[in-house]
Amino acid sequence: MKIAILLIAVLFLIGFITACESTGDFSGDIHKIGEDKIILIGSFELEPPLKPGEQNIAGFETGKDYINKIIFTIENRNIKEAVRLANLDHCLKFDFGKTFYLEHKYSEELYISFPSVWMSATTRNLSSVTEVRGILSLPGPFLIKPPAGCRILYFGRVRYHRDADNNITEVEIIDEFDAVKKEAEQRYKTSIDMCRVRLQVPEY
Repeated sequence: MKIAILLIAVLFLIGFITACESTGDFSGDIHKIGEDKIILIGSFELEPPLKPGEQNIAGFETGKDYINKIIFTIENRNIKEAVRLANLDHCLKFDFGKTFYLEHKYSEELYISFPSVWMSATTRNLSSVTEVRGILSLPGPFLIKPPAGCRILYFGRVRYHRDADNNITEVEIIDEFDAVKKEAEQRYKTSIDMCRVRLQVPEY
């Protein structure tokens, strides 16, 4: 019975990881995005940053894909921690500290939910099964309300301050609008009508 419970737990946690996909930055014509789509621009970072070797996941088959990455979902509803991420249509992962340009379906409300970092994994030699564990949950969700008529949205740089025990001590939203707009226009080689959106900062 204990072995069965363990295997179910392992499969659930592996499902969490394998359900995530690395979505690349939008690479099309920024002025020809789909009628029901928007582009979300922003970034996340940890302060202090993750140190080399701090994530004990490099030996896992897909672990290297999660080094220095934040995992989260974007949905039109708030996703609670109790919901199994493996059952969601998708989750996303992006590099900490790097601005991303994500195409997403428009909704009057969008929630960035369950921001997390995969910190560790272990292998049980008896069953040769890798147990995925050590998921560091970060404060969330963040609510985005796209302004009417705006298709390209900048939400800022979300900076998580942490202590030596990985407790989050502060969530800071940094506005780098002018610099990011310039970077985006250089990236897409055109002028861009980009709007600020204000994130609701979660309690922690």
